[in-house]
Amino acid sequence: MLDVKTRRMVHYRTQAGQAGVSPQMATVLNNIARSLPGLASQHEVLAAIGDEERRQPRS
Repeated sequence: MLDVKTRRMVHYRTQAGQAGVSPQMATVLNNIARSLPGLASQHEVLAAIGDEERRQPRS
């Protein structure tokens, strides 16, 4: 089964390829699909940093 990130990426790419979708809309949908993996990765990094900072005692 695909993870949420991959399902969303596939969804946007599929939408971009649908008949009747304007070239401008297809470009935006494809750009979103390409951006999702990087954004998801940054979100995971941010969560890991937050977890680490919560574990450390504050000065």
